[in-house]
Amino acid sequence: MKKTFLLILFILKSTLIFAVNYYVDKVKGNDANNGLTLSTPWKTIQKAALTAQAGSTIFIKAGTYNENIIVTNSGTAGNPIVFRNFNTDLVYIDGTGTSKADGTALIKVYDASYLEFRNLILQNLLCPNATGFIVLNSPSIGITDIKVVNLTIHDIKWTPLSTTQPTSSLENAHPFVVNGSGTTQETAITNITVEECKIYNNVTGYSESLTHNGNVDGFSVINNSVRDNSNIGIDVAGNYGQSAVPSLDHARNGIIKNNKIYNNINPNSSSAGIYIDGGWNITVEKNESFNNSLGIEIGCEKNGTTENIVVKNNIFYNNLNCGIYLGGYNLNTTGQVKNATIRNNSFFQNDTNNGGNGEIQITKATNCKIENNIFYATNQKIILSYAKGLNPNPSNTFDYNCWFTPNNDSNDLKIVVPPNTIYTNFFSYVSATKQDVHSFYSSPNIANNILTSLNMSLNSKSPCINSGNKSTAISPNETDFLGSNRILGSIDIGAIESQIPLGIAPFYNENETQLFPNPVSDFFHIESKKGIQNIRVYSEMGVLVLNIDHPLTIETLDVSNLSSGVYILKVNYEDEISSNHKIIKN
Repeated sequence: MKKTFLLILFILKSTLIFAVNYYVDKVKGNDANNGLTLSTPWKTIQKAALTAQAGSTIFIKAGTYNENIIVTNSGTAGNPIVFRNFNTDLVYIDGTGTSKADGTALIKVYDASYLEFRNLILQNLLCPNATGFIVLNSPSIGITDIKVVNLTIHDIKWTPLSTTQPTSSLENAHPFVVNGSGTTQETAITNITVEECKIYNNVTGYSESLTHNGNVDGFSVINNSVRDNSNIGIDVAGNYGQSAVPSLDHARNGIIKNNKIYNNINPNSSSAGIYIDGGWNITVEKNESFNNSLGIEIGCEKNGTTENIVVKNNIFYNNLNCGIYLGGYNLNTTGQVKNATIRNNSFFQNDTNNGGNGEIQITKATNCKIENNIFYATNQKIILSYAKGLNPNPSNTFDYNCWFTPNNDSNDLKIVVPPNTIYTNFFSYVSATKQDVHSFYSSPNIANNILTSLNMSLNSKSPCINSGNKSTAISPNETDFLGSNRILGSIDIGAIESQIPLGIAPFYNENETQLFPNPVSDFFHIESKKGIQNIRVYSEMGVLVLNIDHPLTIETLDVSNLSSGVYILKVNYEDEISSNHKIIKN
């Protein structure tokens, strides 16, 4: 018993040894102090970074710290080194007067692991290759467990004017970047967390605002706001030679979730809110991306691939060029996208520049699946385009999507497919390409289609309810854009799942509506004890072929002009309950 007690005491004592608090105070501090109390603080954060060991927490008092901080000391698993503000103090790490001609970083983590940074404001760095926060490693040293929470990073600029375009590699800036240079799997940068950060008003040149690049394996970018920057918002990159080993030169196994990305526009190039360029095994979900050049781009600029990307439960709207750009775009490289899944997203009135791209544009892409999405176009009526001369592989598939143009006319739209065929009729496109065979052209009937108050939730009469691919496999604990059940009844089309599933709503009694004869040749009769709002008939491929608003309680439909086959008749009642019925036309 005595030995056991001594062992427990030793473990507790060892743990307590690591738990040391240090204090930094710009006004009252002195780096000659011991930093152990509020009355003996250090003056600089750099002094704390050089001294802190595993288990240390560095509390920084309010003030403006004009420093370039380099962190090379590591914590350990369960005992990180934590840099944070004291209580609720506002701590500014300010680049004014610290810049160098060849680049400067406000916080640089180099070859160090098990670190946390919380509640700091990084600002005002103006110089070539300016960097706010950077994590990087030597080729032979791995890094793990860097957590960044509630950082604000703004006004990191290589030039004061966002309209100035770079002419050299130094004429860029990086508000937040992780660069993995490791040459083995063991020397990757792993387990990077970026949460609840605000990144805005940065002038980045051709660089991005929040980047993971090279041999980075395992990261999360969650609940951040990335806005009003001069180029791409969130970037996951590979194939750029950051790692000397091509098979490892891919940021991979990451998640980008619940971020709000907007107003990231480069005046001279396409800047996506979210850009996956050489990344592998990335999930992009529940993000809101709007007012950028592109909502999202899954691309591949360099030789190599972008692979296994899942884009789900996101909303993309009012972006200048298109909602989503899918594929490599450079004819001079082998770069292409493989095995991407784009499902259960809502795209609303993108391509506001009227550039002819539509809601989705496809280039060099292979074995990609686009299903269960809402594509709601602008008045230019282009819903889908393939870039000329950049033909994708025919193994890509479209299905179970809802397509719509504001004129509500499936005979007056534009779909451009290789080599340069233009379809103006939705049914003709489906028939000729054998794509979207279970999709349909119809208003998705969303809660509010006014851009300033947009609400992509589905009204109870929406044809998108329960109309997704029933074999869709969702991940464990997956929710829709709003955090509700992703499947209720059968999966819906779009980013938001209706919480009143079609056809299984309470109080509906099939005996209240009679449909006969079935099969039918010429005339079909509907009798209902309930008030009917409208009746819609869809082909087996989901094309709306008949629509009657405000019918009588006893209605006769002339279906003599319909071809033989199976049709779905949808009855929307005045009490906002709907029912679906299969009818057979002889």
